[in-house]
Amino acid sequence: MNEIGYEDCDYISHEIEWTFWPKLIQDLNNELQNLQNNSSNNNNNNNLTLELHVPCREPISHLMSMANHMRRTYVCDKNETNINIIKKSVDNVYMMPIKLSDQRFSNNLFINNNNNIELKCFNSFPMENYINYMSDKLPHRRFQVPTYVERDTNAKHSKSDECIWDTSSEYKNKVIQLLINNHPYMKFCYDCIGSNNQLQFL
Repeated sequence: MNEIGYEDCDYISHEIEWTFWPKLIQDLNNELQNLQNNSSNNNNNNNLTLELHVPCREPISHLMSMANHMRRTYVCDKNETNINIIKKSVDNVYMMPIKLSDQRFSNNLFINNNNNIELKCFNSFPMENYINYMSDKLPHRRFQVPTYVERDTNAKHSKSDECIWDTSSEYKNKVIQLLINNHPYMKFCYDCIGSNNQLQFL
């Protein structure tokens, strides 16, 4: 994708480190600026803005999905009181082995207004709502794919195998608060869902 370039893309879907997005919009605007400077009409100095759609889901459901994907077991605190044990269990899933989620999102995406990036969030379940929302904003395929083959990236898992669903609401709230306090993506989703920056689906 990097070799082909992104100049003709209306929509880019990419699960990658967060630094990709500021570099992408900077490169595109540099190229646009060069074209404008070489054009006979150099009065147009508008920069492109990247609208970044961030999928959000319920925090504990997301945590258990990550545990399943990374093949790690979330260990519950039987007494449901020791915050250090809870944090260790959360970090065992969320931060190990490669700090995946904290690599994909950073506060630097929106604390710098010069990034030409606007962040929007959306509830990622069911995904069809987002697809329908985007369907009238993008051109449809000129050649339709005859057969769609779904390729799951995460194996199915059952709540019955996950101890966290049997814990008290107080325990779950502690887990959610730890996620929000310690991880920028979780904090962003917590603040964004229900705000004016949430994409509005019909």
